Amino acid sequence: MLQTLQAYSSGFIYVLNQFAKGKYVLFFLPGLIVSLFFGFILFITDSISNLDVFIISETSKFLGLIITQIYIFFILTLLAPFNTALSEKFEKDYQGKEYIFKLDKFFKDLIRMIVLSFVLILIEFTLLGIIWMVTKLFNIPYLNELTFLVISSLFIGYSFFDPSLERHRYGISKSLQFFQSHLFTILIAGLFFQLIFHLPYLGILISPVITTLLATYVFLNLKKQ
Repeated sequence: MLQTLQAYSSGFIYVLNQFAKGKYVLFFLPGLIVSLFFGFILFITDSISNLDVFIISETSKFLGLIITQIYIFFILTLLAPFNTALSEKFEKDYQGKEYIFKLDKFFKDLIRMIVLSFVLILIEFTLLGIIWMVTKLFNIPYLNELTFLVISSLFIGYSFFDPSLERHRYGISKSLQFFQSHLFTILIAGLFFQLIFHLPYLGILISPVITTLLATYVFLNLKKQ
């Protein structure tokens, strides 16, 4: 665990140094567009206050959490092509390894990411639904939120490692092995993303870019071991 935290710490410093050099700043643009788009919709429909009331309601708390996760996965799916390109560019800059762009591969990776997002969210919601029913049956008040955070972070974190796994030709079996062998590493990526994502105004803008870079950095260093 300590080694994982050190990898993320050194990765975060490395990423900040790259930003200071003016690298990867254009990859914030898709997040900015998405932020403005959703901000405009919320402003027009006045959904912010309605959503707050909905989520605060005790009977709707679990459903509110589910809606939040759907929202996150929807945004990550929209940004998937840009995050994949960012991860690839970072690896080229970090290790000097260049991948030849192929249009058919790009669309193949995009379809894989969309399918993956749906599969992950389906599995996640199934697990969360089971846990929610257990907590209601046995009246365990706080396990619900803690478990939700851990499970959602695992699935979100994995989505940021997937571009590297795909690029390095990890099949389904090997990808599952990676997931099982690096649960804590994946969890940290998901927790980090969710922490930044919920920052007012800046969350959607910066969280996908920073988490993509960090996950790629950690993955490449794991490959060295």
